[in-house]
Amino acid sequence: MRNKLRRALLDRTPALGSWMQIGHPACAEILARLGFDWVCVDLEHGAIDLETMANIFRTLEAYDCVPVARLPWADPIWIQRSLDAGARGLIIPMVNTPEQAELAIRESKYPPMGQRGYGYSRANRHGLDFDEYINSANGEIAMVSSETPFWRGGDPVN
Repeated sequence: MRNKLRRALLDRTPALGSWMQIGHPACAEILARLGFDWVCVDLEHGAIDLETMANIFRTLEAYDCVPVARLPWADPIWIQRSLDAGARGLIIPMVNTPEQAELAIRESKYPPMGQRGYGYSRANRHGLDFDEYINSANGEIAMVSSETPFWRGGDPVN
């Protein structure tokens, strides 16, 4: 597993992360160079848009720092666009029912595990790594709810 945040969550070991509400890649570079394992871009309370988020993710990946997006809510479009932009982790607020959790999981996974749509995107290097990304994404994306835990069988991520 290449996603060190997901691995840490599954192993229940610490992973050092930080939060970003200032939408500039230089801030991401500073955080990544400090050695954080992951950095979360706050799309719920910050003023960061999808294009800025993608630029921040490029910066984080250059330093082996897991890019995470905190979404405004469990919306299929936010989930899929954030993943396509390169998020390798999602923090989803206001997940308060099993049905909401299932929706979030379903939208983040490719068939047969979910219904995430296929397309060339930043996450699969605009098609250059399409097959590799599609085959590994379901097992690599870390998902966390900031309200109610939504795991199955004791696993903190799906």
